[in-house]
Amino acid sequence: MAHEERSVTRYVKRNQDGARSHSAIELERYYTQPELWEMERYEGNADQRMRAQGIAEMVDPEVDSVLDVGCGNGFVTRRLKARKLVVGLDPSQEAVCHFTGNRVVGNGTYLPFPDRSFDVVVCVEVLEHLSDDVLARTVRELARVARQHIVIGVPYKQDLREGMTQCCKCRTRYHINLHQRSFSAPEDIGCLVPSFSVEQHVLLGKRLEIRSQFFKTLRYAVSGPFASSPFARCPECGASGIDGNPRRRLRRWLLNRVAWRMPTKVVPAWIILLLTREPDLQTGRQAKQDIQ
Repeated sequence: MAHEERSVTRYVKRNQDGARSHSAIELERYYTQPELWEMERYEGNADQRMRAQGIAEMVDPEVDSVLDVGCGNGFVTRRLKARKLVVGLDPSQEAVCHFTGNRVVGNGTYLPFPDRSFDVVVCVEVLEHLSDDVLARTVRELARVARQHIVIGVPYKQDLREGMTQCCKCRTRYHINLHQRSFSAPEDIGCLVPSFSVEQHVLLGKRLEIRSQFFKTLRYAVSGPFASSPFARCPECGASGIDGNPRRRLRRWLLNRVAWRMPTKVVPAWIILLLTREPDLQTGRQAKQDIQ
C-alpha cells in the first residue's frame, strides 16, 4: 500500500537552536565557492571514498539510467554505473564544471525530466540542507522522476549543535555546513517519499562523539556556538569567521580541554537507503482482473 504524503517535521529533527533558515540565494552563495568543490578534498578522504563507493553499490549496474540530484562536483556520480545513461544535476555551475559526464544545471524542486524517466534517482548530502517546504517539493520530484528506485544519503543522527557557529559581524547563528535538520531511523526517512518503501539501508563512515549528553548540552549552553570551517559563510551578511568575543573564546578553550578527556564513542557518519517504488493500486487491480 502506498504511503501517504506526510509532514516532514514529524519525521526529522529540525535545527531549533536559534539558527537562521537559509534562502535559495544564500545556499547558492555558499555553494559557488570554488574551493568547496576541489576534487582533492574528497579523493584524499578515506571516509568520503568509502561513502561514495557504498552509494554506488546500492545502484544495480544493469539498470538503463541513473540521475544524481545534487551531484556537486561529480565525486559520487562518476562512480555510478548504468547500461545507457548517467546524468548529474546540481544548481551550482561552479560545482558541475568539475564533472565531465552528462550534466545539467538545475534545481531539485523542479527536475526538467518527464515522469519516471530514470530507473534510479540518487540524492545524497542534499536533504539535510533544505527547509520544510523545499524538502517536501524535492522528495515529490524525486518520486515523480524515479521509475524503480531512489537512493538517499544523509548524515546519521547528527547533533546539529556541534556544527553551530555565530557570525563575527552580525552575530547571526547558523550551521557551518548550512544543515537545517537531522535524520535518524530509516523508516522515518523513507516515509518522506510517497509511493516508495525502504528496501535496505547501510550505515557508513565513522564519527567520534562524546558519550555524555549532559556535557554536550552544558558546553553549548556555556560557550555558545563554537564550530568553525574555512567554508562557513553567514547566511545573513555573507561574512566568514566566528564570534571573537574574548570571554566566550576563553570558555570555549576551557571546555574543549575538558572535552578532550571525556569518554567518547565511535558512531556511523552516514545512512544510505535504497527505496523501491510500490506497485500502483490501479496497476495491481488491472493485473488481478487479467488473472481472473
